[in-house]
Amino acid sequence: MAVALHRVASGGTFSPVDGVDFPTASDAHVRLSEERPRQTGAGRLSVVERRILQLTSEGYSTEEIAGQLGIASAATVRSHTRNIREKLGARTLSHAVALWLLGDGD
Repeated sequence: MAVALHRVASGGTFSPVDGVDFPTASDAHVRLSEERPRQTGAGRLSVVERRILQLTSEGYSTEEIAGQLGIASAATVRSHTRNIREKLGARTLSHAVALWLLGDGD
C-alpha cells in the first residue's frame, strides 16, 4: 500500500496486476479533452436545465417548475436558470428561452 501511495503521490500510477498499466491523471485528462469536443450552447445543458427551459417557455413560474420537477426550493430552480443563462450566453431568462426555441443556443 505504501508503494502505491508513493507512486500516485509523485504523479505516477500503480497497478497490483503485472502487465496492466494506467495513464497518469494528467495524461488521462489530456486524452479525454482531445477525444471529446467542447460542447457549446444548448448541447451543454443538463436534462434538468432543458426541462426548466421547456416549462419556462410554457409559462410556468419558478415555484410551479420546482413543484413539477420535485425540486425542494424555487431558489434551486433560480440557480439552474442562472447556469442556463451562462451556458447560452443570454442576458435574461427570456433571452435564454428565445435562443433555445430558435435553436441559436446550439
